Amino acid sequence: MKIKITLNLIDKLETLLNGFPLANSKLNADLAAYLIAEGAIRPVYRGETCSLRLSNPEIFRHCLLEINEALTNFDYLRETLREEKSRNRYDLVHNLGNSKSLKSSACNGFMVNTYYHVECTLSGAPLILSATPGSFVYIHDWEHFKIPSDTLIVGVENMENFRLIDRHGDLFEQELKGYENDILFVARYPQSKALRSWLKLIPNRYVHFGDFDLAGISIFLNEIQCYIPGRSSFLIPKDIKERLKCGSSERYDKQYRQYRYLSTNIEPLQSLIWLIRDARRGYDQEGYILPDPTLSN
Repeated sequence: MKIKITLNLIDKLETLLNGFPLANSKLNADLAAYLIAEGAIRPVYRGETCSLRLSNPEIFRHCLLEINEALTNFDYLRETLREEKSRNRYDLVHNLGNSKSLKSSACNGFMVNTYYHVECTLSGAPLILSATPGSFVYIHDWEHFKIPSDTLIVGVENMENFRLIDRHGDLFEQELKGYENDILFVARYPQSKALRSWLKLIPNRYVHFGDFDLAGISIFLNEIQCYIPGRSSFLIPKDIKERLKCGSSERYDKQYRQYRYLSTNIEPLQSLIWLIRDARRGYDQEGYILPDPTLSN
């Protein structure tokens, strides 16, 4: 399907995902037929008029993921489209069906960082990754990037956390005991399928460090965990219940309708979902970044 991603299309898809009806004539016929065939939406007829309604939110999200990974995050996609429009490049936005996200079409890889050093190989040659404040390494030839099998991989959702990985105090030491000196941090952005494809190729354990809100959990479940279910988990700090008390209620309210059916059979993660719903707040992972010690008096 050659369907251009536009702000209007995103609004229509979000309307469906939020449980509201959408006139059949307003959605591309091929896209509508695909979503109906997959059981994501259903047609509702009233006389000669036909509207579309959501049938299964999880199937709907999975369909969008298969069409284009960028469609898993409407807010990020809107921001990207607006940036493209402001630069007079709106007509160059990729079509649906493109396997890469909007900002990463030329960056089919991912970035890595570390606390200390990790001995790896890249295309058969030795590569030692060392902790160098203010820098990190971009891995383009990820299919030939090898790391020790006992190295723990921590996926960092937010670039600010990834950039300032050394300013998280003892967060990782407390939560990831036994791996303190054997952690490789990876960034999910720029968005592409490269990181996920690499994770599927290797045996290493993976821990996801993202926002503590419904959208952050959905990203983990639908974009990571379902592909490596036996060796992936979500980082849940011991103090998250207290942190949620000062989280964002606006964020929760904005996400609620889209993710109100979110659930999982992963017990610790379901407990986190209940905590978020009880608090009616979400907490940004940036809250775990400690102040710059060089600025203290």
